[in-house]
Amino acid sequence: MTQSEGERGRPMADTEATIELKSNQATRGVPRSTTRDRLIEAAVELFGANGFNETSMRDLATEVGIKAPALYNHFRSKEEIFIEAITVTLGDFHTAVTKRDDPNLSGLERLENIVSRHVIYQIDHARTAKANDRLIESSAMDRLSHEQREAIRSMLRKYLDTMTDICTQVVRDAGREPKDVRLVALAIGSMCDKVLSWYRPNGRYPKQKIAAHFSKLARSMLEAE
Repeated sequence: MTQSEGERGRPMADTEATIELKSNQATRGVPRSTTRDRLIEAAVELFGANGFNETSMRDLATEVGIKAPALYNHFRSKEEIFIEAITVTLGDFHTAVTKRDDPNLSGLERLENIVSRHVIYQIDHARTAKANDRLIESSAMDRLSHEQREAIRSMLRKYLDTMTDICTQVVRDAGREPKDVRLVALAIGSMCDKVLSWYRPNGRYPKQKIAAHFSKLARSMLEAE
């Protein structure tokens, strides 16, 4: 849910992809109807499980128990739903993980805290995290305009920029000059993201132990930097 280095292919022409992401972001504080919330949840689930192209507006409407025409009272197009779904899920991630960073703490404290929050968020919100990763990696991103895709990548970079800043502080606190901290920040974010590839709720390792161990691994990466 955190990676944003590089550029996907050119956007496909699509007259429906007219909604600007910044318009959605500007209304994040405005209460949404229950139906709208349910549509966003359904979009994350269905787009993530079945794919954007394979999910129709009728599928989304059926999932929340409304008729297809009523869906247009809430969204103008499937692309708009796609953008809103990513915006909301990334917003939730940043609220729980990135925005809770405290720059007044030491670098090592900040590192331990953000890694722990990231790992536990992934585990506690596994279905949403997996689905959102599939959305971001899907071909549907290519259907959006360059500006829309860049707005989404800007949200993704918030975590990476914060992690890079933390890594830089850790290295400088140790009396060394930062070199490839961006690369290390990417590696740490990837490590936290991929915890869901092997974590099992009834497995050997509880989430708190995993978070603590990952924090140690992140620290060791920076000691070798």
